Amino acid sequence: MTGYRSGGGVLDQMLVGPLGVMAIEIKYINGVVHCDDHGRWSRDKYDRYGNLVESDLPIADRGGRSPSDQVNAVADRLQRFLASRDVGITIARAVVLSHPTSRLGHVGKPRLNLLTTCDQLTPTVLTGCMTPLPDGIDMTKVLDLVKRDHRYHAKRKAQRRPGKVHREHSPAGDRTRHPPRHA
Repeated sequence: MTGYRSGGGVLDQMLVGPLGVMAIEIKYINGVVHCDDHGRWSRDKYDRYGNLVESDLPIADRGGRSPSDQVNAVADRLQRFLASRDVGITIARAVVLSHPTSRLGHVGKPRLNLLTTCDQLTPTVLTGCMTPLPDGIDMTKVLDLVKRDHRYHAKRKAQRRPGKVHREHSPAGDRTRHPPRHA
């Protein structure tokens, strides 16, 4: 699923399958990315000749959240929502650096299951970080709940911004209403 929205923010990708659920934030960052033990992210920027141009530039969204904080805020809320619907699963969390020149520098404790660049991303790396769905948990039910939660938050966001054009990322024609007991 592309563009998953929750009360914690928006994620670039959500993977849902029998091998588990993963929340993915994709960052197009040119340079060497660092993440310290306190969750602070920064980058060193280089020119096309390999010369260091700037160093220790903070990586954060407009609210000051690091990429790991962004993905964790959304994944934590979704995990609580699913648990409230008797679907107790662990959501894996990943940040993928997609710029062709992105490299990982010092990585302390990023508070993620996976931090990688696109050229290092393989199906084995991806699935190796996920927790398989427990026996008795139906993947279709999980996917339906994820879509329902997304639609609920996307609709609320659109209602708060009436003049803004809203693009729905869920399949056309799928109009299931969100149940009233949302966490």
